Amino acid sequence: MLAKTFFGSVVSAIASGLYLMGSTASAAPLSKPTVARRDVNATNFPNISTGSVVLGSDNTYVNSSIYDSSLRPQLHFSPATGFMNDPNGLVYANGKWHLFYQYNPAELAAGNQHWGHATLSNGTTILMFSGSAVVDRNNTSGFFNNTSNAEENIVLMFTEHTDYVEQQSLAYTTDGGKTFTKYSGNPVIDIGSTQFRDPKVFWHPETEKWIMVAAHSQDYQIGIFGSKDLKSWDELSRVTRVGYLGYQYECPGLAQVPVEGSDEKRWVLTYSINPGSPLGGSIMEYFVGDFNGTHFVADDAATRFVDTGKDFYAGQMFDNTGDEVIGITWASNWEYTNDVPADHFRSAMTVPRRYKLRSVPVNPMFNDTLLVQEFVNTSAVHDKELFNSPINYSSSMNGAPIAVPTAGAFEFTAEVFVNTTTGLKSNDWAVIDFYSNDTFKSEKLSLGFRPNDGMLYVRRADAQKSWYNPLFTGSSNSFISIPSANSTTKFHGIVDRGVFELLINDGQQSITNTYFLEKGNVIGSVVFSTAHENITFTSASVDSFKSIW
Repeated sequence: MLAKTFFGSVVSAIASGLYLMGSTASAAPLSKPTVARRDVNATNFPNISTGSVVLGSDNTYVNSSIYDSSLRPQLHFSPATGFMNDPNGLVYANGKWHLFYQYNPAELAAGNQHWGHATLSNGTTILMFSGSAVVDRNNTSGFFNNTSNAEENIVLMFTEHTDYVEQQSLAYTTDGGKTFTKYSGNPVIDIGSTQFRDPKVFWHPETEKWIMVAAHSQDYQIGIFGSKDLKSWDELSRVTRVGYLGYQYECPGLAQVPVEGSDEKRWVLTYSINPGSPLGGSIMEYFVGDFNGTHFVADDAATRFVDTGKDFYAGQMFDNTGDEVIGITWASNWEYTNDVPADHFRSAMTVPRRYKLRSVPVNPMFNDTLLVQEFVNTSAVHDKELFNSPINYSSSMNGAPIAVPTAGAFEFTAEVFVNTTTGLKSNDWAVIDFYSNDTFKSEKLSLGFRPNDGMLYVRRADAQKSWYNPLFTGSSNSFISIPSANSTTKFHGIVDRGVFELLINDGQQSITNTYFLEKGNVIGSVVFSTAHENITFTSASVDSFKSIW
């Protein structure tokens, strides 16, 4: 399976990739140029045959110590320096996972928009806005010749943005992604709008066409386009004003997703809104339905959110992954992303996730089809098992700390069993606390589940001792389901420096939050505790990760 090799590939990519200015791409002068990423296996950087290495402002390579900062995630992707936001151009090609992303190499805030690029090989920075990438293995575009490797025929479709127009353009690579050439016939779509962006392209074999979805952002419409050659496009239909509107639509996606327990696949339309999320700021929603090659029709107009935390926006799926649907998402929120504590860089991506559909009883009267998620296989960066044992009310480990390494990156699992709901009160919780590693354990994250009524909280208010923003909500609350007697609720989480990801009941719900401990602190211990004899952790585990840097 592709996903089994994914995480190891990304680790190599982001640990050894260099940032280059592509020799065929245009870019504005930078006041603070991009810097080379350090190689984890060598003290010297490899020679680069194409493009030119862009050095730091002091004309030296960036010091590797920036990867050891307490603010730097040790498992999640982050840029060496500068500001990163939406993932773009996600594609699997010839054994390599390509992650492009919107990037400002000049400062620690949004603006001066470029694309960053991480792969198993070198990275490239080119001047573009949002977009996607595909493998044109049949050379429908005519950009490639017979000597090229068909699995490396990568074409980017991106939004060129000015004060007067947003238009869609193409770029392509003939060297496996080291450099890109802009198509001389750009733009390929120009409708004269300033609010038309974020193209996502995929091949639709049934109609033998490329399909693109793009946001008519402030019309609250998702346009569906078709093309035989990636150059000439026709608009086929629009999805209009469905779901939660917010201020504008952004970053749409359309993918065929497997249904668990069957050979069936259903189509899923995703897009993000910002600002105007009911939770504040930005959020991502989805719709399950049917796509006939021209029109998408949702099963209903109900709003379903991909993630109900504060920091999950502009997610995209990788192209060319066969029967699997794998995506990655920006772990931040436009309400405060330009203001959070920073050390050489700002923002990180989520861990890549695999997506499926599952029929779930959401209440006694109704089964819903939900987009469920699981973390990709992280065995490539697994360090060691720190704890694996049940914990009950009378256990010596009830409330006892489990130490985690100073890297501060680990995963945990827990299965909370409720013997009977009789006698449970509103103060009877199953709680997992994550304490900082300073002497007084002065900061913490908390996860609490109340079986009495199925309520859950993820609290970060106690993990921002040295920083405050009124929009940085202290707690994310959610309803899971009302447990019955002899029921089990499952949790699987990944905790990293600054990023907390939680999947509930095998991915039926997801909560992703960032957090910012006092500089120098990382999470140093985990505590499982139950407040009632009828609430038991039938299993609880903690496993550490190696740093990817």
